[in-house]
Amino acid sequence: MPTLHVDCLIVGGGPAGSMLAWELQRQGYTTALVDHGRAHYSGPFETVLASTRELWRRMGLSQQLQDGVTDDPLRHGAIWGQDAVLWRDEGEAGLLLRRGAFDQAFRDAARAVGATVYHGVRASRDGAQWRVGEDLIVARHVAYATGRAATPELEKMRTTGPATTAVTLVGEPAGEDRNTAMVEAVEQGWIWTHCPADGPASAAIMVDRDRLKGQAVEVILRELLARALGPAGRFRDWRVANANDASMGDRGVATQHLLLGDAAATIDPLASQGVEKAVSAAGHAACVIATALEQPEWWPRLCALHSRWELGLQAAHRRSAHAFYAQEQRFGQAPFWRRRQADSAQPAAADDRRWQLTPSIGAGRVLMRHGPRYIEADGAIDHDSGEEVARIARVPVAPLLQLYAEPSTISAAVDAARQEPSLFVLSPREVHDAILQLQARGWLQPLS
Repeated sequence: MPTLHVDCLIVGGGPAGSMLAWELQRQGYTTALVDHGRAHYSGPFETVLASTRELWRRMGLSQQLQDGVTDDPLRHGAIWGQDAVLWRDEGEAGLLLRRGAFDQAFRDAARAVGATVYHGVRASRDGAQWRVGEDLIVARHVAYATGRAATPELEKMRTTGPATTAVTLVGEPAGEDRNTAMVEAVEQGWIWTHCPADGPASAAIMVDRDRLKGQAVEVILRELLARALGPAGRFRDWRVANANDASMGDRGVATQHLLLGDAAATIDPLASQGVEKAVSAAGHAACVIATALEQPEWWPRLCALHSRWELGLQAAHRRSAHAFYAQEQRFGQAPFWRRRQADSAQPAAADDRRWQLTPSIGAGRVLMRHGPRYIEADGAIDHDSGEEVARIARVPVAPLLQLYAEPSTISAAVDAARQEPSLFVLSPREVHDAILQLQARGWLQPLS
């Protein structure tokens, strides 16, 4: 039986895993990418921002991805917060992804730079090795880009938002709806339709999971579509293509495994940018793995650091989704909308309240990103959770915490920062926002 030795085995061949294999191979590291061949994306199409076009070009992937990526020809609109359609006509057109072709093109790009790519097989641990088809793989490190799927080596995904199911329909759209994409809020959820110029259209319907229990799904879907004002309400001859878990969730902070993309943390589909999130996660994971290959003793710290990075990215997308949910007031009393609007409003911090440093927080040497690698630098550590931080945006954390050597208000700390050599070059807004981040992390607590 052949044995393959690689620097990194990547389990999961979606955009996150393929991008990670591509990036590591380009840096001179050997990788094996394993894709089980069963796609779980919610719909056949996905749109990405126009800026992604420049990303593909800069990465040298434009040619490889052209089969799965085209200029988005669809006119985008929303029925959200009002009964009328609001069309988005300004700005440069984005890109339209055909997910099956796009994902395959990404795997082919990884293969083209030297990655060993397995498709249609699964990876299983065999002692210190991995069995993939007829091969045995010995890997210095393993990265999991397995999405929500249950994996024996990993913690179970925990749901951190309302339990949501995405049901994807394919059908024949009305002629008037061709060449459009529409996001529409309805009483029981929301719908995202893609109606290309030719061929079947798709509608991804987000609905509370418990709404689908105890009743015929088709009956519920017909009732929901009957209330839609947009293209989904005019679908003909539709059928259910698939149904996926669309709840926000994560696997917490992992210290022994590197998890990236949806394997680490999933976002509310309303936040969009799923592919952008996967690519961003792969770039960060590549930095982490490259560092671990040079500093293997840092592996648990680097895994935890990457987990927290993923959770921070999830939190940013969550805030974006909350802002959209808050705009829809027509159905405010419906269970679906009450659940998603409950924590949309964030209380403002009181600048005149005094805060003190949490006892578990102390100065120390922490990991900080420096170009394509992590290095050790002065920072602060939460000795209870193990979280370590060197900077918040451009603000160094160690001198920031010194502002709270004694209890202080936010405004007093911002004023004091003007006298601190490592902080005075920063704007008061930067310091203020960094202090709010420390509060959000629980590193500062109100004086009792």
